Amino acid sequence: MRLIWLPLLLFALLAPALAACSAPSLLSEVAVEPAVISPNGDDVDDVATFHYRLGQPAKVAIYLQDAAGKRYDFRSDGLPRPAGSYGATFYGSYAPDTEKADRRVLPSGKYTVTMVATAGEQTVQGTGAIEVRDADTVAPQLTEIQVLPNPFSPNGDAQDDETVISWKQNKDAKIEIAAIDSKGVRYLVEPEKLQTAAFHSVRWNGLTGGTLAAEGSYALHLHAADKAGNVTDTTAPITVEGSGTPRLEITEARIEPPAVPINGVLTVTVTLKNTGDTTLRSLGPNPGTPYDTTNNFLQFKGEDGQPLYFERPGFWRIGVQWEQAASAYPVRWGWGDKPLRPGEEVTITGTIKVLINQVNRVTFWVNIIREGVGFPNDPVGHKRITISY
Repeated sequence: MRLIWLPLLLFALLAPALAACSAPSLLSEVAVEPAVISPNGDDVDDVATFHYRLGQPAKVAIYLQDAAGKRYDFRSDGLPRPAGSYGATFYGSYAPDTEKADRRVLPSGKYTVTMVATAGEQTVQGTGAIEVRDADTVAPQLTEIQVLPNPFSPNGDAQDDETVISWKQNKDAKIEIAAIDSKGVRYLVEPEKLQTAAFHSVRWNGLTGGTLAAEGSYALHLHAADKAGNVTDTTAPITVEGSGTPRLEITEARIEPPAVPINGVLTVTVTLKNTGDTTLRSLGPNPGTPYDTTNNFLQFKGEDGQPLYFERPGFWRIGVQWEQAASAYPVRWGWGDKPLRPGEEVTITGTIKVLINQVNRVTFWVNIIREGVGFPNDPVGHKRITISY
């Protein structure tokens, strides 16, 4: 009996040790390839991969050290990763400040890559080596940043409805601009676009994907990324005031009479109502200004020979269109200099001399024009006009 139990007793005593010997290593297969990279944006040997294998779920931190022992964090200790093989892509850059979005390409030199895996009380590390050559360490810098006007009021009242953001950059880089409010809500101002080393500017009307930025103070982020991997995030303050939703409706539209001879005159009468929550402003020509079917709103010029009533963002007018017209809504009238406040109405009347002689029936109609934006409403008041000879 003793001979039977002795092997069982020995197995029970040795089982934990045998299990420990057979348990997979927490961190293994640590490797770096290729061993040399040149992060300079030429698309040749710009990228390396840090390989490792986890024998059990663990948190993984990765950092580099140069010959002088200076540390460059690549990945901080984060969420646990399941057991398995991994490859972390390294573009040759690091974050000099974890509180910012900036990244900098590592200077040329030799580095030790250290990978640290932590699971509970157990910590295991492995090392590799990488050399950086011909690194482009010149970061994109944006200077002379201006936001004018600031504050601005994107409410369609033709006063400071847009702001112009301008800057100077020292090298070619992709630029993205976003405004972030105090709650962290992000409004895209300008999508990422490659810009050359020069002065640049963009306009913002407060809209992002159809959403209008609310009143308040924002941090304007100008995010610059060059091809090598350097990233600089520069901020500037911007304030939105008097934000609102402009809305204008046609409550009545008449085009008379239904028949005219060539050289006859049509009278257009349109009543507008401000149904939004912000004051609206208009642009001439004023009501009553006569037109004919061969000219348009650009015919009215000042003493310098320049058009008086060219399209200006934020202003509102009515326009008259007809079949085979030479341009989009060539006849346009405003309601004068007086602002149209929420709930107010105004009636615009004007005349058009008909000089059309190719056809004897032409349809005319009217629409609201929000200059710099388009036509927020559907055309109305369609009238078939008979032209006699």
